[in-house]
Amino acid sequence: MSESSSTPRIVGGLYEAFHAVPDPVAAIRYWQSFGYRVGPEGRLDAADAKKLYGVNLGLRSIRLHHQQADHGLVRLMIWDGAVGEGLGARPIRGLGTRWTGQKTLNMARLNDHTEAAQATGEDMWVVPPFFVGFTPPAARAPFAEALPGVREMVVLRAHSRQVFIEFVGWELPQYGRINPHCLFQTSQFTHQCLMVQDDSKKSLAFYDDVLGMVRLNDSTTTFTPDIGPNRIFDLADGEAFHATDFDDPRSTNVPAERRSGRLKIIRLEEGRPVADWRDVSRPGHLGYTGNTIRVNDIDGMRDRVKVGGGSAVTAVVADEFGRRAFSFDSPDGYFWTAIEA
Repeated sequence: MSESSSTPRIVGGLYEAFHAVPDPVAAIRYWQSFGYRVGPEGRLDAADAKKLYGVNLGLRSIRLHHQQADHGLVRLMIWDGAVGEGLGARPIRGLGTRWTGQKTLNMARLNDHTEAAQATGEDMWVVPPFFVGFTPPAARAPFAEALPGVREMVVLRAHSRQVFIEFVGWELPQYGRINPHCLFQTSQFTHQCLMVQDDSKKSLAFYDDVLGMVRLNDSTTTFTPDIGPNRIFDLADGEAFHATDFDDPRSTNVPAERRSGRLKIIRLEEGRPVADWRDVSRPGHLGYTGNTIRVNDIDGMRDRVKVGGGSAVTAVVADEFGRRAFSFDSPDGYFWTAIEA
């Protein structure tokens, strides 16, 4: 496909993550602790929801904003009777798995609340905080110099699947904006993640060649006992995972120009055991079930998606907020909605 200034493209990074919930009041209270605030509300009757989401149920949606961010938002979806419980607190390793990433300044507080929730018997899948340093262990000088790196923590609950990151001794100035006044001192979603298993890498090309995101990083991590990322993805001895980042088209690899709104795809190798939960990681189910992008030309992008490998592409219709939109499955089997910018 030839590119030009008029080519249909994504605008900014990933716009929203769909979170279907049974109780919007409790969900709003939860997300307010992470700095989100209530925005507009919209509705679709069952017939219109079927056209866009493939679900013959009435729908009420509430958009949650985070300060002045134009990406990394939450769309709460309240179905008139969800068709299933979705992913719930299932572990990350599995096709159909989605999770969101946020920066935090207070991982200790997050850990305290997670432990308190676990003590009440809440069903959760948690990887406690761990540190990944940028300096090789043999070259570190503890108590004598800074140890730059990233601290991470995973918290998967019934209706939210979150990874928290804390930059230690460094910063990316445009990679998320912390709300210092919320309980957990967090940013908007800086990245939204999904897992695939495809050694051909063909499905990855959809995100840059068709949607117009910029591919900035490809990395491979091999199994090492007791290392945090290997615990997250439940790697076996001899196994590796591959991470590919697709960023806001304005991003570059210059640290000052890296932007949040990233799609991070974790690719597991073929021939390894991986559960397939894609049938419950879709609208109609509870939990994290979809992602939204904004595009500059909604009709042109629909044509581009159909030609470029998307499937189950809907007509362009009005979404619950009155914006022109269409939905599709990406080649890796994940549900997306595109809305007109």
